[in-house]
Amino acid sequence: MSLPSAHDGAAAGRAIRSTVPRSRHREWQPDDARADPVATLRAAESERLPELLGLRYERMAESPFTFLRGSAAVMASDLATTPQSGLRVQACGDAHIGNFRLLGTPERNLILDLNDFDETSPASFEWDLKRLAASTVVAARHHGWSPRVCRDIAESAAFTYRTKMASFARQRSLDVWYSSIDRTALEEELRLSKIDKHQHRLAHKAMKKAWAKDNLKAARRLTIRVDGALRLRDDPPLIFHRAQDADLVESVLLSYRSALADYKTVLLDRYELVDYTFKVVGVGSVGTRCWIALFEGSAGHDPLVLQLKQAAVRPRALRGAQSLRPRGSSGGRGPATHPGRRGHLPRLDPRAGHRYRLLRPPALGHERQDRHAAHERTVLHLVCPALRMDAGPSSRP
Repeated sequence: MSLPSAHDGAAAGRAIRSTVPRSRHREWQPDDARADPVATLRAAESERLPELLGLRYERMAESPFTFLRGSAAVMASDLATTPQSGLRVQACGDAHIGNFRLLGTPERNLILDLNDFDETSPASFEWDLKRLAASTVVAARHHGWSPRVCRDIAESAAFTYRTKMASFARQRSLDVWYSSIDRTALEEELRLSKIDKHQHRLAHKAMKKAWAKDNLKAARRLTIRVDGALRLRDDPPLIFHRAQDADLVESVLLSYRSALADYKTVLLDRYELVDYTFKVVGVGSVGTRCWIALFEGSAGHDPLVLQLKQAAVRPRALRGAQSLRPRGSSGGRGPATHPGRRGHLPRLDPRAGHRYRLLRPPALGHERQDRHAAHERTVLHLVCPALRMDAGPSSRP
């Protein structure tokens, strides 16, 4: 079997434009058969804890952007009715601007990358791109930026995507695999950007804050001493002990360990689980099962905090929008490495991206707060320099 060349790929892409021209992606109008958005949101309630549904909708109602974050399934349903190029990729499934974050790699480097892959699934590439562009407009509008700037941000995001894909097509596969936006690249983009001094300070402050975060800081913030023993603190209704989850948490951790490579279990086995709490996270994930697990090393004063997060076997956002299940998924029991999530995480946490099909919906595990920062305004200030544009507040039309 011979692989297509970059020239062949480009030619195939141009040929698709004859049947699905780019102009067809310009507008969208709901048709009479459109599913009720409220019904689409309610359909996901069966996978969530009923006592947290009120908090989920409360968070979604805070702003147009938080509603967009919590309604990925609604947008996916709408995107499924739009023209499709047929160029399928392992889509993020929820590529809004707030999911781009400053993250720490296993080598303790700082990078800007996508963070959330709960919804990843094979899908048309333009679905991610359209959700990204729409989210930049909604977030920028929410923060008072002018219509002209909002439009420029969306156009620049699409332009950068197109030019980067063209560049990657000419590169070696290994170079593409290891490419990243690290701290040095961010500093260079900030230097070349058109943003003002105030925005420069905000971007540098975000990078400095993310660099200062680590697992020990998370442990100090999340823990207290109870009769001399280190325990996780309660902060209801966001963090609280839930005794009925004990067997499930233990099963997830055992499955997680069995999914790790042997050399990684050597490190994990140096720690012992001492406590866990339920944790309410994000907007779209509110109501799904998420725990913080506290471990201690045998040496003492050696805490490790892991987050275990429920992830649907089939992505919630793309369910109903397509029939194709994530590659490698199956209906069996036991641990599995989710190829989509792992494929998105080559430079990130080696503990993340594993799926567990146990008593309840599966979970993902990763280290809690290891150089991690996110806020849509902060991310806009970081991403916009990379787009080489002025994204400051403006009253200009």
